[in-house]
Amino acid sequence: MSKSDHLELSRLISDYFIKYLGEERGLSHETQKSYRDGLLLYLSYIAEQRGVLVSTILPRHLSIDSVLDFLTHLEVRRKNSVRTRNQRLSAVKTFFAFASRHQPRLIVDAARVMLISGKKYKKGTVDYLADAQVKVILAATCGNDPWALRDHALLTLIYAHGLRVSEACSISADDLWLGAEPTMVIHGKGGRTDIVRLPKECVLAVEAWREARPAHIRSSRIFVNRRGEPITRGGIAYILNKYVTKATETMPSISRKKVTPHVLRHSCAMEALAKTKDPRKVALHLRHADFNSVLHYIHSSADEKMNVLLDLSGTGIERANIKKHVPGILEILKNVGVTIP
Repeated sequence: MSKSDHLELSRLISDYFIKYLGEERGLSHETQKSYRDGLLLYLSYIAEQRGVLVSTILPRHLSIDSVLDFLTHLEVRRKNSVRTRNQRLSAVKTFFAFASRHQPRLIVDAARVMLISGKKYKKGTVDYLADAQVKVILAATCGNDPWALRDHALLTLIYAHGLRVSEACSISADDLWLGAEPTMVIHGKGGRTDIVRLPKECVLAVEAWREARPAHIRSSRIFVNRRGEPITRGGIAYILNKYVTKATETMPSISRKKVTPHVLRHSCAMEALAKTKDPRKVALHLRHADFNSVLHYIHSSADEKMNVLLDLSGTGIERANIKKHVPGILEILKNVGVTIP
């Protein structure tokens, strides 16, 4: 086994990300990271099974059998959901399709890998918070401390515009115009750029943070950590969790939700749907490329809204005891168009 054999796969992977995903397909950095994670997990699995380092894997070690075993590994050992399993499979398929163009020995295995189907799974309702719950969380951020002002501006923007975490992290000073008709540039999924109007509460929150921001911070990014570095996904999740814990003391119903930054995006969508009654406007507001992406919001249950109302002090609202109507045989038959004599 020569050194060139090891370099063969390295060159293949390098060309895959730089020339194919980056130049030929023009995928965003976030999408490339997702493909990278899937491929790295697959190669790490092969290395573990063979008792070798990832750097010593050869193209001939890639096979249909290793892919099938890897998928089982994801579900059984890593306890991944079907959705995650399908995402990893998509990443592996894409790599095999590219690799087979440059490695004839992989053509047969690649063709068989491409025939592996994604598993079907039942899509649940969207997790979201009612507007009253989000407002309690935002109220928990209030304070004159510079970092509390940062947190308030960050979470206010995420909720108002349904920002993805990557979009919130990438906001720079050049993306904001806070003068007449204030706007913000959003660098979205797939390299898409949108310009949105900023409501008054967002303008006030961002201005307060910019004025209080420590002078030693030189980063062009609006949201930074205490070291002056651009805020990360983990940083935003930590900030949100801190205020969710605090808000739960005021509104216990929040504790029944698993609140993540993306749940704020869902909450924004549900509030927009409640106000506009128009899924098309929701799709535009959340910057979805495909209108069908917002249809799952329509099917989400609103049962939790009563829990929020019960938390509001002094309302005197009680849950109604409504008996479920069970249709009789004649009613069932009548409803399907059968004539009863």
